[in-house]
Amino acid sequence: NDSHYFVNTNKIDDEKNFSMPMGDLEKTFSSQQKLSDCTGFLIGPDILATAGHCMETKEDCEKNFWVFDYKLEYQNQVLSTFPEENVLECDKIVSKEDTLLDYSIIKLKRVPLNRPPLKIRSLSDGEISGNPNLVVIGYPLGHPLKFALQSTLRDTSKPDIINFESDTFKGNSGSPLINIQKGWVEGILFSGEGDFIYEDHCKRIKYCAKGTCRGEEAVRINKIPEISQWIN
Repeated sequence: NDSHYFVNTNKIDDEKNFSMPMGDLEKTFSSQQKLSDCTGFLIGPDILATAGHCMETKEDCEKNFWVFDYKLEYQNQVLSTFPEENVLECDKIVSKEDTLLDYSIIKLKRVPLNRPPLKIRSLSDGEISGNPNLVVIGYPLGHPLKFALQSTLRDTSKPDIINFESDTFKGNSGSPLINIQKGWVEGILFSGEGDFIYEDHCKRIKYCAKGTCRGEEAVRINKIPEISQWIN
């Protein structure tokens, strides 16, 4: 209507159910809505960053909405509407196509109200190193907003990609990898270890001991060509 967008209570879920007995995280995921497909974040007043495979074509831009405040205010809340001011359309994809790096920079059709962009690491700030306190914010499996705390740096040998460990899932694609000490975004999450171990008719979350599996990967945000142009 004139002030709100109405949404289906759940998106179509083609995934198998969780195995029994379920762990705490599996119980949380099985009880919450699944509305979204990817994650994005502001880097300029009306400029949004996400993973490239989330927004590849003009058609992707035209048929998807970007929604702010998809989060729970209380446990077991069911979200059926979003205020019109929180729902934004993509105007165009402004980043140049990159066959190697999985990112997309988008211009929105309007500037969202009271939404300060996130700060990003600039080239002049050097490179991520050491043992920084990292967090990933996003929408795992399309569920409401989650924080993946205690994310840790793993490998920085690749010039354009950060390898790290974090409790992230499909749906976190496009999430910001944030350096808490510095207060800035280090990268855009685009890939990672498989989320589940599949059994006959069900699945369970795949857990990896520290230093095992492939970890998660993010495009170094300060290596994106002309990134400063879009921020300004």
